[in-house]
Amino acid sequence: MKNRRLPTYISPEAQAYYAEAVPVSHNVDVTDPKAVAAFRNETHAHWASTLEAIDYPFYLQEEYVSGVRCVRITTERTLKTDRLIVLLHGGAYVLGTPEANASSAIALAEATGLPVLSVDYRLAPEHPFPAGLNDAITAFKALAREKYNAKNMILLGESAGAGLALSLCLTLRDDGHPLPGGLVLISPWADLEQHGDSLTTLIDADLDFANPEALYDCATAYAPLASLSDPLISPVNASLHHLPPMLIHVGAREMLLSDSLRLASNAREANTPVELDVWDGMGHLFHAFPNLPEAGKAYRRIDRFIKERLCQ
Repeated sequence: MKNRRLPTYISPEAQAYYAEAVPVSHNVDVTDPKAVAAFRNETHAHWASTLEAIDYPFYLQEEYVSGVRCVRITTERTLKTDRLIVLLHGGAYVLGTPEANASSAIALAEATGLPVLSVDYRLAPEHPFPAGLNDAITAFKALAREKYNAKNMILLGESAGAGLALSLCLTLRDDGHPLPGGLVLISPWADLEQHGDSLTTLIDADLDFANPEALYDCATAYAPLASLSDPLISPVNASLHHLPPMLIHVGAREMLLSDSLRLASNAREANTPVELDVWDGMGHLFHAFPNLPEAGKAYRRIDRFIKERLCQ
């Protein structure tokens, strides 16, 4: 039984949302293509429904970057600029598209005035590690080579996309390639070995996942032939030296809370600047729900971080 006793000091909107939200309980056979396709169709339709709460114009435009499909997301507030936010969406490496996950990208574009380019990286189990990472590497390097100075780009990832963003930065660093100006990680899934303490301590308090085994299945689907301890798969195991300044956002009621705490600690140990915001009473990737006042506050903090990074 999930602990639904919510703190009274979170917004009424958040209290109402979480009181009614049904935690994800699907246990999908990731070896069955038809089951995976049905799960994606159902989940993507549910995620895309969050766009109905957005009450201002927004625009999604498909484009290809060195053969990698992306979607450019803008609003009426988007500036003509040489700055860019590159986004890697969430979905446990088996779900997600730039369109289905667009609510947070739209809010990000509106809050910052910057265009957001969401990378449609390949998904498991059809395309296991390192396919998605290779897509992200290809797109970022092409953008830095053809259109933007790397330092004028902010790399932002959500959930699994946050782990992927960190792995991208590790690869760029080790290749001697220019790094983005900053790294924003929202509710990162960075330990696919499932060693985090909060996976057990918060299992009854988590507001979003009713069946953690489904998350574990996604990890093995993503990396069936590689060790989950590989730092490019579980970047909590990586040395985070010489990386861009980081901002980490996480809800205090996430089973994945430990991933964020460990990443922040590791960054500090490596002398990499890091800001950690733990949002009391909030669940996984609450930023994706535009009608939550906490999401608006979170985007204002992200905007401030981005402006500080890109104005240096």
